[in-house]
Amino acid sequence: MLHTNPPVCPNSDSAVLLVFHAPTVPNEASHQQAQLIDRLQRPPGLATRIIHIDASQHPAVVLSFGVTRFPTLILVQRGVELVRHEGTYSA
Repeated sequence: MLHTNPPVCPNSDSAVLLVFHAPTVPNEASHQQAQLIDRLQRPPGLATRIIHIDASQHPAVVLSFGVTRFPTLILVQRGVELVRHEGTYSA
């Protein structure tokens, strides 16, 4: 039986920022990622939901998005990938 999950933000124009990280990534990269996420949360009127995904705990999700470098940030809206920023560290 095929199970499908409901959309993260059903009936919404809001974007979802998927933040893929791995425990093996140096703290410097994680700090830069945190600064970028903080800037994305600030603009008024921007409805962006941020979901953090730990690669060691959710390898199937990492594989489904084709993530091979960390940290990777993917901005998705209405199921369409709008922007991808890949880090420099491989897991």
